[in-house]
Amino acid sequence: MSRQVEAHHYCSHQLPKEEQKYWHSHIYEVQSGMLYNPDGDAKSDLPHMEGLVNSYGKTWHTWQVDKGDKFPLGPPQLMMSFVEDGQVDDLLVKDRDARCDHWKAGQGAWQSTMAQMEFRPHNA
Repeated sequence: MSRQVEAHHYCSHQLPKEEQKYWHSHIYEVQSGMLYNPDGDAKSDLPHMEGLVNSYGKTWHTWQVDKGDKFPLGPPQLMMSFVEDGQVDDLLVKDRDARCDHWKAGQGAWQSTMAQMEFRPHNA
């Protein structure tokens, strides 16, 4: 059996202050093109991305595949998202884009229609 990944998304605009520090904004992921739907196209993705741009996520990784373990070992780790340029290796992004035909097929076209918004991180 190969490694399987499942994600669930739950959102609330009323999170307690203490809980907010464990969540990350999706603004940068969406507006930068870092987040995309490999099964979608620019036109069908626009409503989806418009809904995500103002949302927040909380992600727990249970398997550090880069360590080479054959199954999940150790405690889960709370992961955060990229929130500004320069946090991810440009070569990794270019490789991902080339493998997934991202941008070339118009996947990033929605970016130019997104409104710039003021954002204050929860922990600021």
